[in-house]
Amino acid sequence: MKPGCVLAIYGEDDTDEVNRRFTASAIVFKLQDSSQTLADRIRAFPLVGADARLTQRVAGTLVGTSFADEIISAAARLSHCQGEPVRLIVLDHVGLLHGGDFNAREDASLTMRIVNRIASETGAAILLLAHSPKSAQASEESDAMAVAGSTAFVDQARGAFVLAQMRSAEAKKFEIPEESRREYVSLTTVKNNYGPSGTQEWFQRRTVQDYAVGVLVPVQLARPSKGASSADSALNARIIALTGKHRGQFSRTKLRDTYSGKDGPLKACKRDVERALDGLRASGVLVERAPTENERKQFSLGRQVAHVLDIGE
Repeated sequence: MKPGCVLAIYGEDDTDEVNRRFTASAIVFKLQDSSQTLADRIRAFPLVGADARLTQRVAGTLVGTSFADEIISAAARLSHCQGEPVRLIVLDHVGLLHGGDFNAREDASLTMRIVNRIASETGAAILLLAHSPKSAQASEESDAMAVAGSTAFVDQARGAFVLAQMRSAEAKKFEIPEESRREYVSLTTVKNNYGPSGTQEWFQRRTVQDYAVGVLVPVQLARPSKGASSADSALNARIIALTGKHRGQFSRTKLRDTYSGKDGPLKACKRDVERALDGLRASGVLVERAPTENERKQFSLGRQVAHVLDIGE
């Protein structure tokens, strides 16, 4: 992947909120050593309370505003300053950027034409965020109808992706405990001009307590094999959930000894936990890796701890 810069427009967040989110993400994904590079190449514009519309009505007619030109100019300044092109522009979210009727195709088309002009003039990919209608929560699967407003928003995009909280039926399929399913979020490709659609990736929400921020980390979920008992599958799900919530915090031995027992969080004896860990490692769902220096400090891991558990990539 070629290096580049990122420009992000946040219509609902202030500077403190953006800083908390970026810091929490850097901690979870172990990017502290690259913090200066990230600070140089990422420009975030928190615009809470500001008018961030790309379109507005003038004398009853929807027209473009000057905001698109401001975004294009900001991208040019960032590229010039860092010597790298802006490769991604995040616009959060369409509810604040669109000044017309959300269900009117002509209005939605104008906003999307302006978004595409920004992409064309900057050469960057545009990630335009949108909300889902309440009706989407009752759907059994994610589709293009989960994007609020006119279908023009999806029709004039090169791709569309839907984030959705794990549904009860999906939790049963993967044998995720009902009390844990809200920790999981799917990303479904509902439109893709450059490849297959319908693909789905799973993430688990990890809360960074010091910043009260939830960060989504990728996880691998698979249907239990027919030969696996429901008890084995439930134990696997609990181990994956626990490891995902505390990535890099526990060695294999500490997780087994601390959380096993019929009254413990894993609700299984040490022998069963050990066997489940063997299976999850063999399948690549879990990995053992060396802890980072930051993890050693954060989790008080002694030098005798050579490996910690993490979710497989």
